[in-house]
Amino acid sequence: MADATIDENVEMLHTLTDGALPKDHCLKFLQTYNNDLNEALNKFYDNDFSSLKAQPETKWDNTAFQADRYGQQEEMPNSFQIFPHSAAPSRPPSRTSHHSGGSTTQTPLPSIETTIDQESGVIGAHGAAGPYFGPATKEHYDTSQWALVPTSTAAELVPDPLPSSRKREQGGLAILKPLPSGDYLPALLTLLHSIPLFRNALLAPQVLPEDYGADNEWWKGTPIQTTRIVGDAAEADRQWEVDILIETQRLMAFLDSSDRAYASVEALVQSESFSRLAEALQIHNQPELFKFLMIWGNAYTNNSPMMGLNGVLRSCINASGEQVESWFLDAAAVHSNTEHPLTIYDVLDQNLFPGQNGIAFVTELSNVLILKLARSDRNSNSLDVKIPATLYADRYMEANAPQIEAALQEMKQYKDQIHNIEVQTEKIRYHEDKKSGKKLDGLQLLKTSMKAFEPSPIPDIPYDPENEATIRKIQKIYENVERKLAVLDAEKQKLQDALKEIASDFRAPIDSSSIANTDNHSVTDPKTIFQLRGVSTRPNTLYLYQPDPGANPMDEIDGPKDWWKIVYAYQQTDEPYIFHERVHLTTVLEAASAEHPEALLVYANSAALDTEPVPLSKQLHDFVQRDNLSFMQELQDEQPVEQDWQPSEQWDDSWQTNEWVDESLGEGYAGAGVGNAGGVGSSPDRKRKSPDGEDDGKPMVRHVEFADMGTGQRKGE
Repeated sequence: MADATIDENVEMLHTLTDGALPKDHCLKFLQTYNNDLNEALNKFYDNDFSSLKAQPETKWDNTAFQADRYGQQEEMPNSFQIFPHSAAPSRPPSRTSHHSGGSTTQTPLPSIETTIDQESGVIGAHGAAGPYFGPATKEHYDTSQWALVPTSTAAELVPDPLPSSRKREQGGLAILKPLPSGDYLPALLTLLHSIPLFRNALLAPQVLPEDYGADNEWWKGTPIQTTRIVGDAAEADRQWEVDILIETQRLMAFLDSSDRAYASVEALVQSESFSRLAEALQIHNQPELFKFLMIWGNAYTNNSPMMGLNGVLRSCINASGEQVESWFLDAAAVHSNTEHPLTIYDVLDQNLFPGQNGIAFVTELSNVLILKLARSDRNSNSLDVKIPATLYADRYMEANAPQIEAALQEMKQYKDQIHNIEVQTEKIRYHEDKKSGKKLDGLQLLKTSMKAFEPSPIPDIPYDPENEATIRKIQKIYENVERKLAVLDAEKQKLQDALKEIASDFRAPIDSSSIANTDNHSVTDPKTIFQLRGVSTRPNTLYLYQPDPGANPMDEIDGPKDWWKIVYAYQQTDEPYIFHERVHLTTVLEAASAEHPEALLVYANSAALDTEPVPLSKQLHDFVQRDNLSFMQELQDEQPVEQDWQPSEQWDDSWQTNEWVDESLGEGYAGAGVGNAGGVGSSPDRKRKSPDGEDDGKPMVRHVEFADMGTGQRKGE
């Protein structure tokens, strides 16, 4: 009888669902609800059971993480919700709750076969597999539906040469390796290290940890792990700032006395402290150079309350009544007038004096000026701005504002007059063709007209005597137009000369190489004089001022080679290498203008240059010495292992390894200057490439030196 009742209910459920459920599924459904036809039918319609016959959607199921330990579902908020007025929790709250008491009532477990279209040994409905993980099966996936695995790209790397090519040459300079992003921060820190006042500040002697730690790969950008206990949020912020100061100290100490040719700033810019402080200052989307100056400046001020930065290393600007602190000027060079070459003063005027309602004057001037210039036309290959060796900043000081504002007003009047003359010249010189709309040269048209009335070279064509009168009339018009244009050109030139005279106020001659031979025509003698001390054209190319103490100025026709050109060459070359070369100042100025559409310039005044460099602390000295020992081990590990073998009869020992150095290379080409980018196993006739990728015809040089760790004196191998 019971079986008959079940069969009747199965038949009735099948009929009431219009056959949406097969009879075997109706039987399972009724068994789930104790053969109660009404309850089974209600559940069917409440849950739209017919839709569950379709293949289940492949998606993330979060219910398992919101269930109690026995699988019961609980209503609970998101564990990681952050409320605006609550303190940060010490850890995320538990996803489970065991606050309810144990129940003595046995809860029946649902049948494992209650899921529709799921059978033993069959995956998915009707045997169709529905994998949650596996190879891609579509051409396109909606990224908004992705979870668990974030998309990422392979990290870009700037490759490193072998240890023997990473050796700092005797008397040479160490640098900071360029970043894969092409940011100018490594170049800036290298240049600032050469300015005693800025170097001393970056060393921050008032912040002195007991130990700076060590890591054999710190020079590559691996951070040095330190253990610390942090209390409240304020203490955490302060510790992040101290971390930035300490890492900057390491970099400055490295540039001071490392035996390595270069190190990386990755440990600084990729640190948690750097990213946290950038987020706090809301500058995380800015270039690394800008972020560092802002972050380091705040850290330095907060940890050195008695050491002010404004007017020392940071400028203050009055921008239309608003006081702004400025570490550097990021200026666009707009070439609007092709007749006259653009100078650095023109670029500064464009950015500080853009108009009557946008004038900015410097109230407190830094002793070190950082200028980053970029050509507005990014399709150009050069900056094309004349860069002076000596820069006068008086023109932009607020103390000279009345005089400069009057000069700007006068310059505007001259520019308006020049514009009017150019409009008149345009009307007189050119004629617009009404049909084509093209501009035609009026003087050329008159010349063509006169030729049309001249006698024909063909004898058979008769000549009209009246043509001579016509030619004379046209000739008179031609001379009249030519005379008017000459008058306008003379007036324009006179105005341009006057404009140039006014614009030259507080400007040093661009072509001068020193203060001694400048001829300033300003009404007031300049008081803020800055000397160029560093240039970075491309992020991997530096020009750094460092006089050669052993050079004889009389030996150089163009003056002493007081500048280093340093290139970290890694693009379009089989193996990276560092190129060193002594160059003249004229080479530096030309490169700043012509080598790249951008340039980073560092100027310094006498206060910044005459400051006595502070010595490294013992802790920093020990840090560098530990790294030098590590580098010595790298050099030793690179040396080939001697083997017990005998050369064959055909062996040619006409050259030896210690004779590879070609004395004809001259200074600047040994060791890290070119480096044997191959190191072990290289051939003596292997050629080196210059930074532009061309073979210079000179062999690679392998030059290894070691440092006596007791005295710090380098010894040649």
